[in-house]
Amino acid sequence: MRKKRIQIVLALLMTLFSVVEKNHAQNNIDDTETLTEEQKHIIPISAFTAQGNQENLRSALNEGLDVGLTINEIKEVLVHLYAYTGFPRSLNALGTFQSVLEGRKEKGIKDEEGRTASPLPANKTSRELGSEVLVELVGTSEASGVREFAPVVDQFLKEHLFGICLEEMFWILRREKLPLFLPWPV
Repeated sequence: MRKKRIQIVLALLMTLFSVVEKNHAQNNIDDTETLTEEQKHIIPISAFTAQGNQENLRSALNEGLDVGLTINEIKEVLVHLYAYTGFPRSLNALGTFQSVLEGRKEKGIKDEEGRTASPLPANKTSRELGSEVLVELVGTSEASGVREFAPVVDQFLKEHLFGICLEEMFWILRREKLPLFLPWPV
């Protein structure tokens, strides 16, 4: 189950960041590097959430559940999308998902709940975790540029985006020796 969750998180990262390494893709394509059906269904769920297209999202959510995504896997995707699409889109998507689940339950469809997300380490705050991720990414956690100009952005990035959303994904990528490309300067 952990491997499946890691694969889903990696698929989400690839979708959100448009991570495509041309040489890697051309030189290392084999059957083990293709997306699973579950991972493929994260892409339209993410895209329709980002667009705010609730009608198509409803269909994508149903299809994702039909191919085996669990309720908690989809919830995690929708929650993590807040950092990229904004709270309103993420919250609207979660509301749509809740409605989809209610409709499926009324039809007698029992969807798998799945595992809940791993908790953050108890011995560190999200700010400490985010600072560590920043050091790994850019060599320092000291604010500069926009993060220095607007210190609250530095706080949000360290505590929320890097400390909560990306902390687990970052360490998975590092362990698997995969690149992480961010679409913005830090």
